[in-house]
Amino acid sequence: MNFEDANRTAAEQSLHAQPVSLAAVPQPAALRTAEPLHVPTELRYALQIFLAVVLPSMMLRFLLVLVVTQLTGSVPDRNPLLEILNSDTGPLLLLLIVFTAVVVAPIAEELQFRVVLLGGLQQAGFPRLAVLLSSTMFTLAHGFPDCIALVPLTAALCYTWQRRRSYLTCVLVHFLFNLFNILLAVLVLF
Repeated sequence: MNFEDANRTAAEQSLHAQPVSLAAVPQPAALRTAEPLHVPTELRYALQIFLAVVLPSMMLRFLLVLVVTQLTGSVPDRNPLLEILNSDTGPLLLLLIVFTAVVVAPIAEELQFRVVLLGGLQQAGFPRLAVLLSSTMFTLAHGFPDCIALVPLTAALCYTWQRRRSYLTCVLVHFLFNLFNILLAVLVLF
């Protein structure tokens, strides 16, 4: 066998090799989950976390409104989304706003605050700073007075990310939280 035959044989062998599975491709540590992705399991975790977060968030919001009203004599500003829901907005615009708040915001915010910021700082070796910075930026992005009421949610989302490393679970918790608040607002307004 000469040199060309040896090269051809090696090339032919590589063509007949088993295909590489995408599971064999290494993932960045920030995107690895603690266990394999299983949507019903992720949904179960999300529901448990959501139920643990809703009541504390609502109580904080209620207490905050009560304290601000007592101190200032006026009710704090409502969430701009609630103002839009209460206005004479057309059904298409209303549907677009609800879709953005319930679907788009959780996808974008969890990617930004949990995967990139929290996951990145954790991977760099700063887990406490990661939680503090991610939580602070997430709550402040939502403005006052909502930022105070969102402390239980952001704490639960950071905990969920640290324990499960599941972007899907975080998005589902956020989705359920936003959906619940939108439905509650619609029930109160109409």
